[in-house]
Amino acid sequence: MLKATLIAALLMGQTAPELPEPAVPIAPRDGRTADLLRCVSDADLVLTSGHRGGPAPGYPENALETAAHTLSQGPMLIEMDVRTTRDGVLVMMHDDTLDRTTTGEGAVSDHTWAELQDLRLVDNEGNESDFRIPRLVDVIAWMRGRGVLAIDLKEDASIPAVARAVAEADAHAFTMVSTYRPAQAMLVHRSDPRITITHPVNIPEDLEVLRRVGVNMEVLTAWAGLEGYDARAPQLWAELDRQGIPVLFATLFFGDRDMEATGDYGLFEELAAQGVDIIPTDLHMEAFRTVTAPRDPASVLARCTAGRPN
Repeated sequence: MLKATLIAALLMGQTAPELPEPAVPIAPRDGRTADLLRCVSDADLVLTSGHRGGPAPGYPENALETAAHTLSQGPMLIEMDVRTTRDGVLVMMHDDTLDRTTTGEGAVSDHTWAELQDLRLVDNEGNESDFRIPRLVDVIAWMRGRGVLAIDLKEDASIPAVARAVAEADAHAFTMVSTYRPAQAMLVHRSDPRITITHPVNIPEDLEVLRRVGVNMEVLTAWAGLEGYDARAPQLWAELDRQGIPVLFATLFFGDRDMEATGDYGLFEELAAQGVDIIPTDLHMEAFRTVTAPRDPASVLARCTAGRPN
């Protein structure tokens, strides 16, 4: 593990970062991320997902240091966004421009990797940090043996290149890729059928479309939305559970805003009771304390990461 960290640092042209270790590592030994998530779901453990790495004051979004800080507080999934530089390097960045989250400006795709390394990341309060934009390969290298990385594909990210990065790192057991259109899911699956895919599933017909384009349901996790749900949704979630498809429902933006204003985090427990397996949120610590920590994550994760068949 230390060797992988040192190699990643050398490739980045930096000294090895001194990052905190996870409070409870999520370290699957084999299989696919979907296998791990099914095991966790069967054990009634609801996981929190730190949106954009779980930013906090002093910890900018999509920074490797931020992901490490989040995992040091508890076992959670880490969601980060990937884009492509002008010279074809996959980097972690949500926006298509650099202006909001870095000391630079202009489109990410107009800059080379070397140019981006001259910049520093800025946190959500507008404060400049000492942290740099990381590459996807470096984040994957650090996450091995520590946590699960949910890779959110942005429109300029090359799906075959992302699939190659996962395959070359042999990272199928601890990475997953979010897609938004059936054509994207089909391309991910054709590029590498071992990659776990997260895709919107809001009605049963969405599953049928994915089946028709050839996506294997064994590597699918279902994105069930982020802005409210009607009375029929839990029935679909229960059916997805019967089919072994883990369910994600995000409280991002709308639910998070209301919970933060009132200090009432009951929505997290409500979603857990309705059958949601993973809750992506900007209130990752509040969600973790509400739905993950009380369910004894350490023992469940130890059992579910002990080794599974491909």
